[in-house]
Amino acid sequence: MKITSVSGDGELELSNVENVKIDTVSGDFEIQLPRDISGVKLNFSAMSGELDFDLMDKKGRYEGHGGSTLIGDGKINLTLNSVSGDFSVEN
Repeated sequence: MKITSVSGDGELELSNVENVKIDTVSGDFEIQLPRDISGVKLNFSAMSGELDFDLMDKKGRYEGHGGSTLIGDGKINLTLNSVSGDFSVEN
């Protein structure tokens, strides 16, 4: 699944997905994953945006240029790109 936004905010509740890519210029996104996931691979890049996540009892934050993390088996691949928008991901 691929989502592209210029300045709109979004709220997503995802299930039965393995690859998700979200590109935004300045919109903010809240992403809800199922509680029973076995793992997530998060990739985040931004100029000035930030990512907050609370997944499988692991919390974290990336600011600025981004980062990546592997939680559990990484079955869900979540790629988030932003110029100045923020992301929040939880399950």
